Amino acid sequence: MGCLVEHHDEACADVSELKVGDTVRMLTEIRRVLSLSHEAGLAPENAKLRGEAVGKTGILVRVDEIDGTVCVRFDDLGAIWFSATCIAAKDQNWGHLTEDRMEIREAAQVVIDYRHDKVDCETEWLLEQKEYLVEKIAYLRKQVDTVMGVVDRCADTAQDLHRRVNDQLEKEKRFLESSQALEARLVAAQHETDNEIASAQRPWDRLRDVSQSRNEMFDIVRVMYAEKEALRVQLVDSRDGLAEARLEYEEHVVRKQKVRHMLQREVTKVHQQRARERGEEERDLAWFSGACDSVARTFARKGFNLRFVPDLIELRDAALDVWSQLETA
Repeated sequence: MGCLVEHHDEACADVSELKVGDTVRMLTEIRRVLSLSHEAGLAPENAKLRGEAVGKTGILVRVDEIDGTVCVRFDDLGAIWFSATCIAAKDQNWGHLTEDRMEIREAAQVVIDYRHDKVDCETEWLLEQKEYLVEKIAYLRKQVDTVMGVVDRCADTAQDLHRRVNDQLEKEKRFLESSQALEARLVAAQHETDNEIASAQRPWDRLRDVSQSRNEMFDIVRVMYAEKEALRVQLVDSRDGLAEARLEYEEHVVRKQKVRHMLQREVTKVHQQRARERGEEERDLAWFSGACDSVARTFARKGFNLRFVPDLIELRDAALDVWSQLETA
């Protein structure tokens, strides 16, 4: 690299003096030729050919006076675009290159070949990485679809369980209302029984005082006692029915608590599983988007204008979109 010393002692041709069909010679300084072509806005893809054309003569086939560029055809290289300032003036010595300039040219050509080989290797590696990243993003998209399906099924299950719980609560409400109505009826029956007993006791007292017949009084007492026993049996049956209703209600409450605990455990398991899967997916997406961004920034910093850099940026944006979908899921 130490032999690549710039010499600006060669004069450049005037673009107004150049005509199509002229035989022209290129400047002998490779760095100067590449720099002037870059400043003219020419693409860097033909930089290697421009380096090989340094010091050679060719035929001028096109002249663009608007942007100051020319197209020169060489016997061994074909047609190549240059900046018009890369052509040596006609009053310069167009003879053979000196030995020092030949060494400079060969050394510069070696450096250019090395850089092009390095760029080709990096391009091949990046293409392989691109294929891997495309497969990775496809896999992640598939995983996201699977997880979204699981989430949808969990949501449907949760809605069904919520509906079942509401049905149980509605049944419990109706049961409580029936129990309260039954208790009210039992209280009313008790009061009614007490009133009937009191009403029956009063005539018996009157009959005991008024009746002169002992047999009639005993008959009346037996009838009243039988009625009292019937009322007592009815009251006992009513109390037994209330006890059974209360027992059934307590069993229903226990079943409801068990179902609620089971639902809480299942929902907790689903949330924990989803949290673990989301953590793994976010780490993969973070690594993927970081890799794409790092590679794109590296090539942008080095000044390489490669056609797949926009693809890397698009893959990075796609990964970030998937990430945002995971966060909102």
